[in-house]
Amino acid sequence: MELIGQIVKNEKPEDVEFFVNYVVDSLNSFTGYFNAVCDNTNGMHINKLLRDGGRISQEEFEWRITESDKRRRSAHNVAIDACNGLNRLCDKYGIEHFCPEEGSPREEIAEFIGSYVMEVYNEGIGKGKDPRDFGELIESTDRGLSNIKLQDLD
Repeated sequence: MELIGQIVKNEKPEDVEFFVNYVVDSLNSFTGYFNAVCDNTNGMHINKLLRDGGRISQEEFEWRITESDKRRRSAHNVAIDACNGLNRLCDKYGIEHFCPEEGSPREEIAEFIGSYVMEVYNEGIGKGKDPRDFGELIESTDRGLSNIKLQDLD
């Protein structure tokens, strides 16, 4: 990452760790937001099933959804602040911004974070593919699953 290289190159040795940790914490806030979105989405589906099955009340359902949404929104705010901070660091070193510009719509930042996390994930599992290629993966998995017969699972 060019930003880390600039930090190492331009900061006093005793300050490098502080700035690198700031970048790492900022990037980790992206995965925090990504996970909060997944938790919120999964929770919505699960809690609907629990409510519809009579396992939780409408009041409990609403409370759970509200609390989950608060956590998701808070994580989004942290990630937005991280984007702004990373861009300020990029300005300091005269390099291209890493994130969407400050004041960008929340949805744009959310999409950026999702793409970033998927790109890192793909690199981590050795795929190195564009995150949009997951559609092809899902289709090929569906085709593969459709060829399995129940007796094959016994």
